[in-house]
Amino acid sequence: MSTAAISSVPLQKYDRTSIALHWLIAALLVADGVLGLMIDTWPREQRGPIVNLHALLGICVAALAMGRIANRLARPAPPLPPGERWVSVASKSIHGLLYLATLAIPLTGMIALFLRGRGVNFGLFQLPALLAENRDAARNVKTLHELLFFATMAVAALHAAAAIWHQISLKDRLLERMKF
Repeated sequence: MSTAAISSVPLQKYDRTSIALHWLIAALLVADGVLGLMIDTWPREQRGPIVNLHALLGICVAALAMGRIANRLARPAPPLPPGERWVSVASKSIHGLLYLATLAIPLTGMIALFLRGRGVNFGLFQLPALLAENRDAARNVKTLHELLFFATMAVAALHAAAAIWHQISLKDRLLERMKF
């Protein structure tokens, strides 16, 4: 399909809830990831509240991700612009990995936190550690948590690069589907 023909095809956008959740989850995931990576740079006496904030933001990411998945099941994504089958398969695979990661990263973080013998302070109430303390297991799960974050950032970068490729090279206006 030519660029002129693609430009004349009516654009089907994501619904406003999907768009808002997409950008909010992306921003929170990056911000919380950076905060998590910086925890060891804080003075030791300040780390407890920072770890707690990191956990609370992770819980927010997971809750928003569950909302995003529920919304996606209720309102499927608009169809991709016409193109090669491999593009559709890659798109579905990357989206699936990102949805999975937005749940797996917070889950592994909470498990690591609980294995360290820590709970989460929600202000009005506290969630105690739900697992028996095991520092060795906590270290392993924390490593997995961090690896999942870095892998997710790589997949998210690929996702962003693909969107830019669609916009610039294919000129199929794909990026406009996720614009407010």
